[in-house]
Amino acid sequence: MSPKVGENTRITTEIGYGRSLSLTGDKLSGNFQKISLGLEDDDSGLGLYIELCQYGFSKVTPERIGSFSIGLYYIMF
Repeated sequence: MSPKVGENTRITTEIGYGRSLSLTGDKLSGNFQKISLGLEDDDSGLGLYIELCQYGFSKVTPERIGSFSIGLYYIMF
């Protein structure tokens, strides 16, 4: 979803759910959850986003691992 909030600005949202697997021989797996929120400028094609992910498993501790990302993107077409 990316509704317009201004004349040339959009808010982007993305939600994901699935299954995550470890590529090591440890046979780790879990439920994958993701949410992303961003701002996009239609004129310049530039955008900024923040993303949170949780992978549903951990190698050492019983808590689940996750990630936090901040990024920029550019739409070329």
